[in-house]
Amino acid sequence: MKAFNLATYKFYRPEHAGLKIAVISDLHFGSKVTDRKLNAIKKFLKGLSPNYIFLPGDLIDCANTVDDEREAKRLLKFLQSVADIAPLLISYGNHDFYRRSGKDWIEDTNESFFSDVATLKNVHLLNNQIFTDKNIFVLGFTQSFDYYGYSAATFSNPGFENKKLMLKELRDLDDTLVHNLPTKKLKFALIHSPIHLHDREITKELSEFDYFISGHMHNGVVPPVLDSLWLSNKGIVSPTKEFFPADVRRTIKTNQDKSIVVGPVTTFHQNAGPLQLANIMYPTHITLLEFSKDKKYARKPYVGHKYYSW
Repeated sequence: MKAFNLATYKFYRPEHAGLKIAVISDLHFGSKVTDRKLNAIKKFLKGLSPNYIFLPGDLIDCANTVDDEREAKRLLKFLQSVADIAPLLISYGNHDFYRRSGKDWIEDTNESFFSDVATLKNVHLLNNQIFTDKNIFVLGFTQSFDYYGYSAATFSNPGFENKKLMLKELRDLDDTLVHNLPTKKLKFALIHSPIHLHDREITKELSEFDYFISGHMHNGVVPPVLDSLWLSNKGIVSPTKEFFPADVRRTIKTNQDKSIVVGPVTTFHQNAGPLQLANIMYPTHITLLEFSKDKKYARKPYVGHKYYSW
């Protein structure tokens, strides 16, 4: 489908009124992600005039997709063009640190490629690191290869997501990344998988952040017509093959909610086999976060969805 689904969130934050952040996730870059699509994304993002752009994981489909120098350069060119619009903050997702080997996944972060990403102007690759300026404080938290269960995974058994390991990895972070954070800045944690972001122990560790920005759930693979009619935050299936998972779409309802789960650029990734042909049915998801002094958003955040052709 040659369409964008723009999800817009508006929050009452008078001290940050006018600030806009665009979010794209789960690009799953590979040969099937065309230059035409990349150029359309760049043009659409530019039209939103964001102050920052976030990409919370799954930049690539797997290490194999950027082994080819021409493909790697094609993606680097796109990232630089996006960073020319606004500072681009990228964190890691599960697909960013594994390689397809037959039917198995092996750990491989393709250090050479991601080193090139980190050298791009106005691009900030956050691997358990922060970006901060006068407006925002952003942690890019990396959930490890073992967290996703791929150390024992096969194509038919994609593994699981280990809450205890995620909690340990959060607690192992340098204390300055998660505690005693600046009070006058908007504070974001880019965390690719949101699956445990409603767990009390996890949220306690992240209590000083204003928002958690995630992808990974692919909007629950809900097709467009049903997505418009079904106002639940549930989806059809999760990456862990759970049916009707909760908190995968339309996740913000009140000003107390922190977890924002964005839809994917690519719904069915390149290694999904014949399923990738179903991408023709799904839009490219882009999310816009706007912060306002309009008091009507103090009662309830605005959440809207619109489709645009590309």
